[in-house]
Amino acid sequence: MLILESLTIEILNKLELPVEITFVNACREEIGHHGVQQFCSNNKLETDYNFVLDTTNGFNSFNNNSETSAKHNNVSVGSGVVVTNGYEFVDQKVHINFIEFLGNRTDLKFQQRFIDIDNITDCDSVFKRFGKTLLLQVTTYGIHSSKEMCEISDVLHTVNSIVEFVKSKC
Repeated sequence: MLILESLTIEILNKLELPVEITFVNACREEIGHHGVQQFCSNNKLETDYNFVLDTTNGFNSFNNNSETSAKHNNVSVGSGVVVTNGYEFVDQKVHINFIEFLGNRTDLKFQQRFIDIDNITDCDSVFKRFGKTLLLQVTTYGIHSSKEMCEISDVLHTVNSIVEFVKSKC
């Protein structure tokens, strides 16, 4: 995830757009699923858009026998950014706007999926506090294992999707 954040910041800074970017790194599983909740409850930021970045298991992964993969295995490694939708944690208007934006771009590969659960990654906390939230994921091989890997093209499609969307709003 640090690669995604670093590339996004570097590109947006070079473009000198009138935007302020804030990244918060937090993990949920290791700290009792509290992740970004402290940031959200103590922060007075007013945001226009919130991109929650995460990884997910692709159906073509060598570790795809997990329960998560079985429920949500309609995305694959090497097929672009995963734009995940769920009524409990994603702003539907922003989600549709982002999908329409990507659909008009032939240079940005993306996949869509819907998850009917809440409490996914930190997206629910961010959405409840700030609204206007999108969940973007990079598919990986062997998620949560010592062999976890991703395709660099998926990382680049994710970064470029964010950068181009932000540019289109300036």
